[in-house]
Amino acid sequence: MLMFLYAVFTVFKYWLVFKWYLNDYLRSKINQMSLIFLSLKFNKYGYFKILNMKINLTCQNSIY
Repeated sequence: MLMFLYAVFTVFKYWLVFKWYLNDYLRSKINQMSLIFLSLKFNKYGYFKILNMKINLTCQNSIY
């Protein structure tokens, strides 16, 4: 019984971690797409500003 509970807990834990990674990956993809979409609306100066923002965002994400 104890081993069964441990197995359920382990599966649950790995599922949570997988879900967290998947959410993070999807969020970063959506951010990239929205940034690209925004950059199309701006002129070249705005595009460089948004690229800078994107680099800052990725740096912040890598810290956590």
